[in-house]
Amino acid sequence: MRQTRGVREIHVIGIGAGDPDQLTLQAVKALRGTDVFFILDKGRRRRT
Repeated sequence: MRQTRGVREIHVIGIGAGDPDQLTLQAVKALRGTDVFFILDKGRRRRT
């Protein structure tokens, strides 16, 4: 018999300008309820 897994969810959370203080409560709740998360890194900032 084949085992089935429960429904998986993906949440995409943006942090605007990058300031963690600007996260919404909904974003914080989603992050607290996750087992795994990925962070995109744009690389080093260029000096102007």
